[in-house]
Amino acid sequence: MMAAQKGGRRDLQWNLIIRDDLSGMVKITPDHTPNAETTVEALLEWRAIFGTFELMVSDMASCFLANVVKELARRCGFAHHPTVAYGHYSNGSIEVINRNYLQLIRALLSELQWDKYDWPWLNHNIEHTINHRSQARTNGNAPVTVMMGRQPDNPLKQVFKRPGDEKYGEATLSKEHIQELVMQLQTSLNEMHKGAVQQSKKIRAVHRKRSDAYRRATAPNFQIGDYVLIGLPEPGKVPGKKLFMKWRGLYQITDSHENYTYEVRNMFNETDTRTVHGDRVRLYEHGKVNATEELKRQMDYDNERFAIEVFKDCRHSPETGELELLIGWKGFSEAEDSWEPICRLAMDVPKLVKAHAARMRKEKHHLADEVKELLKAEGVQ
Repeated sequence: MMAAQKGGRRDLQWNLIIRDDLSGMVKITPDHTPNAETTVEALLEWRAIFGTFELMVSDMASCFLANVVKELARRCGFAHHPTVAYGHYSNGSIEVINRNYLQLIRALLSELQWDKYDWPWLNHNIEHTINHRSQARTNGNAPVTVMMGRQPDNPLKQVFKRPGDEKYGEATLSKEHIQELVMQLQTSLNEMHKGAVQQSKKIRAVHRKRSDAYRRATAPNFQIGDYVLIGLPEPGKVPGKKLFMKWRGLYQITDSHENYTYEVRNMFNETDTRTVHGDRVRLYEHGKVNATEELKRQMDYDNERFAIEVFKDCRHSPETGELELLIGWKGFSEAEDSWEPICRLAMDVPKLVKAHAARMRKEKHHLADEVKELLKAEGVQ
């Protein structure tokens, strides 16, 4: 997000950055807010200049997941691969690139002594510098050469026009300073995940080795009949917060399966049976438990403290695109209702989610079929 001032082009706050993975060609489009219309226009402009691309990789922001973008992909014949936001393993170091873009734009504004609200007029200068600078990853060729077969300009020979000024000026920045800033920006571009496949494999191998060692060292060792506490979600009192785990009980292990999963039964409610992973099980006490009425009342109180009262609605998350349910919590006001991911809820309260999915189908909710397919994929039948 950039500085903005009401009125005309000075009201712009965001940049949409499109980058070709092979050549490194970059196109920067400013806008007031991230929206599907600007995304489509930028993609059509790219297609008009460079031709239709085969694959578009983006995060799961609403401006990329809108129906109009899906229709554009269908009509133009390119595939769209949405990924998790900020996921370096899937969509590269875009956030690092954005950070260096900010550093470069601020340096230009400072040394040219421009008003900070006039940053959109420098986007083309940054594009020119990136697209006409030779890159080691393309055997010393500039992106404009790889993409279009044209000889590059001198990326340091810049021409600036201040908004409202009739005169043009040339770059007054030192060559060394420009090279330093552009090198930082270009290094971030070259560190996209596809250029670091081997390193990623090494890192994943190390992590797997550490994870395997940890699992071997901490493998749960419970027996049928053990009394245990299990980790269950505890909702925050602020709407939109993720579920947090809290130890609940008292449960007894009734069966064990492979991959450290166990069947457990609530000691005070025999209809409450669950399948839980060993990482969510904690040994309570060896031997017998004196299940007095006082203990039963205490357990009932603790376990029902943050119980789900009702599922009120279903939607796609505006941030991630995940399916979410709006939960009304027992004992809390409507202002404290929160949206929670169905994937997590299907793991923690599968019977309630399954019942609500059936109710959605009966009421012909427009997301009923998507919820059904998601629960099927999660193994909730």
